[in-house]
Amino acid sequence: THKMADLVLVYVVFVATVLLSVTSHGLHNLDQCSASDFEQDTDYHNGQGLGHGPGSSAFDCCQQCSNETWKGLGCLYFTYSPEKTPGVECWFKDNNNGNRTQKGCVSGKASSTPITTTSHPKAPERKSNGLTSKIGLIAVIAMAGLFSLYCAIGIMINVRRGSRKLEVIPNVSFWGELPGLIKDGLRLTLSPCIRGARKRGLPIPAGFREYDSL
Repeated sequence: THKMADLVLVYVVFVATVLLSVTSHGLHNLDQCSASDFEQDTDYHNGQGLGHGPGSSAFDCCQQCSNETWKGLGCLYFTYSPEKTPGVECWFKDNNNGNRTQKGCVSGKASSTPITTTSHPKAPERKSNGLTSKIGLIAVIAMAGLFSLYCAIGIMINVRRGSRKLEVIPNVSFWGELPGLIKDGLRLTLSPCIRGARKRGLPIPAGFREYDSL
């Protein structure tokens, strides 16, 4: 019994370590190519720089400067200039010298970590800054990690209490009743729709029992 509890404790430590590592990495990525760090109405006017190319936004230019190709050429900074020449909106720089005010331009620093891409120097066009998907991924990982910790700690406590078989699962009675609770919740939610369909003479699922009230 104690040996199993010790194994569960090791598992808890392992899950916590992995969760912390992944979450920290995800939070670090949130700082890369962040629009909040860009300088509005600013041009890094230091000559032609490393080169130029098309871009749909300042974030797109930052992504391109951060990809393996431009990063390999020494790209550290960029300027997004949408009002000069169509198809030449991104200007890639190895420094941020010549800082000057230029209405409509956006300049900033590239990501510190190269972004992997197999395409040519222009990175894939992006219409959003990607923060939403990253935050969502971190939230899912965090929830999965917390659920794993909940299960592991609950099992460890129940084992130390002398529980056996399925009883070691924390709140096992609740999890056993969960499918029925979900079914009742769906019935309660769909009942007004079913009543409306019945009044209109529309077909309803066979055997469906609606709730009249809570």
